[in-house]
Amino acid sequence: MARLFTTVLLLLLLPMLLLAQNSEVRGHLTDATTNEPLVGATITLVGTTMGASSDASGNYVIANVPQGQYTL
Repeated sequence: MARLFTTVLLLLLLPMLLLAQNSEVRGHLTDATTNEPLVGATITLVGTTMGASSDASGNYVIANVPQGQYTL
């Protein structure tokens, strides 16, 4: 009986665990005038301590971002 209860509990909790996964924010920064990549620019999620710097091509990735709406 305990094994059945544990199995049912795990099956009920599994969808919540799958929905609680983190995402990533990625992008590419360029200068509005020259269209050149912005190297070393700092990108942060306002109200958090999460952020990244753009690479030599202007690309950035902020990993493990909890789901929600953010301002960059």
